[in-house]
Amino acid sequence: MNPQQIYNDWKEQKTQFECSKDFPDKLMKRIYQHEQEKTKPLFDIYKILDLISERPLAKAALLAAGAAAGFVRLIFTIQMILEF
Repeated sequence: MNPQQIYNDWKEQKTQFECSKDFPDKLMKRIYQHEQEKTKPLFDIYKILDLISERPLAKAALLAAGAAAGFVRLIFTIQMILEF
């Protein structure tokens, strides 16, 4: 059999697929049920980012915490280099 004939047979077989008339309704119903059954995450990072971005004091606190963590890491690194 030549490749073109195989391809044409496959296309014809694929087009013969039949589904019930209520298939789209059943599918949408299952999708809706799946969305309803999803549990909300315990830790919503997007909500936290929104809260931080709306408050200048929260931004400053986050920046200070990052600077403090960086400073502590720098001190530990220098201490390890000096002990070596």
